[in-house]
Amino acid sequence: MAAEAEIRAARVNRSPARFRRAGILRDLPEVCGFQARTDLLDETLTLAGYSALLHLTTALLLTVFFWDTAGPAYLLGLLAAIAALVGLGLFTRRRFRQTAAQGPSEPAIDRGIRLANALALTLGLAWATMPVVLFAPADGDRRLIVVGVAAGLIADAYALGPLLSVSYLFAIPVVVGSFLGLARCAEPVALSLAILLTVYAAFVLTSVTRMARLSLQRILDRVRVEHQSRTIGRLINEVAAGAEAPPLPASASAEEGGRSFDALQAQRARRRRDLDAAMRPALAAGEMALHYQPLVSLCDGRVVGFEALLRWVRPGDGPVSPAEIIPIAESTGFVVEIGRWALVRACTEAANWPALVRVAVNISSTHLRLPDFLDDVRAALARSGLAPERLEIEITESVFLGSTPTVLDNLERLHALGVRIALDDFGTGFSSLSYLTRFPVDKIKVDRAFVRDLGRRREGQAVIDAIMVIARTLGIEVTAEGVETREQADLLRLKRCDNAQGFLYSPARPPQDLADLLVRIPHRHDRAGAAAARKTRSA
Repeated sequence: MAAEAEIRAARVNRSPARFRRAGILRDLPEVCGFQARTDLLDETLTLAGYSALLHLTTALLLTVFFWDTAGPAYLLGLLAAIAALVGLGLFTRRRFRQTAAQGPSEPAIDRGIRLANALALTLGLAWATMPVVLFAPADGDRRLIVVGVAAGLIADAYALGPLLSVSYLFAIPVVVGSFLGLARCAEPVALSLAILLTVYAAFVLTSVTRMARLSLQRILDRVRVEHQSRTIGRLINEVAAGAEAPPLPASASAEEGGRSFDALQAQRARRRRDLDAAMRPALAAGEMALHYQPLVSLCDGRVVGFEALLRWVRPGDGPVSPAEIIPIAESTGFVVEIGRWALVRACTEAANWPALVRVAVNISSTHLRLPDFLDDVRAALARSGLAPERLEIEITESVFLGSTPTVLDNLERLHALGVRIALDDFGTGFSSLSYLTRFPVDKIKVDRAFVRDLGRRREGQAVIDAIMVIARTLGIEVTAEGVETREQADLLRLKRCDNAQGFLYSPARPPQDLADLLVRIPHRHDRAGAAAARKTRSA
């Protein structure tokens, strides 16, 4: 009942009025209605791509067939108009694909639907002139061509069907133009053809309406199932958390403490529910972003890459820690969607960096275990144009617990593609040297706990020494995390560690600050090296 009440409380408020009146999105949370409209626009643009060739070919053939009867001015004008509109439509489709890959927002989807409607109406008006201009002066055979083309254009409403408004805005001007062009001849055959075309158009539009509703219902069924699955997963997690709670104490004082514990537990559960319900709309609305922390060469101070780190600033609530986001997203499966978005966003932004600078993206074990994980990586690289060798996938050792053939296959295919694989938090948790020989690992990242002990505890230094020996033997690159002092960086350089990452160089910064870091960090390294040299000479 609680889940049902929560779903009702989240009913869509900003869905298009035509959907609300139809009752189709009546019982859906806002994020489901948004996802449905996104998928409808995506399907419409996908099908419209196929019909683009039809429009161009038809306009070209009409220009050839009617050149000597209609004159070149109208025909060339029609051909140019159709070509321009088709080109604009294909460009719009490409831009939508790029936007959708990075997590589309509701205003962006609304703009996309309005633009699709405008293009459909303009294209329909352009074609509506064709029967009006070409039918009357044509001979019998060419009149049949005009009627056939008009019927074919009306049937093209099927290709635009998922978004019903697009189909109607395109087809209705063509129907009106065809009726006027044929009926004005005042010939019985022409008038009969005009009526037949109108009846045919009514049948087509009725069928398109039915198909559009079925397509919408199919999409809504899918997003309903996804939303209900997340709700069930959230409830299971809360039940499990309640089962792990200790029993209430029997004494009066302990009873009071137990009530305080229950209140704290209930507050945490509400916080989890709140964050879980807000995650998908937040990603869609652009509240989530990636900040980048530099990876610096200990040899010469160059910035060799950036690690992409998730940031979420909720309006009215402030920053939400990734330590809160990731466990909740893992429990509901939303971490996969975050991973796909992060891959595309990071690759797209990294494509604007200098050619030798890489980007590292953290991938969850849930995502890596999916058979289509490699498709997500390939899609991100293709959309961004980033070279595979500039992408680094960071995984944790938990991936290898109960690893399946799919995990090993994904890692090997990633490596074959040229994408680098980094093993994060090496030396903690489930670490095993066998991972470095069984799996294609290009880099290991030393956990900050060992870096923090440098110069203070022999045990930490011994662990780093051992890691460096193993890495050099296997030809694996090493990055030290959590470097905060110049002394730590100097010790790591003496141990022949390749790269460092930490607050000594910079915290994670937004994309617009990275150009400054690329210049400032090497310059600061040069000054530190010069100061160290002067100190050595004076000593």
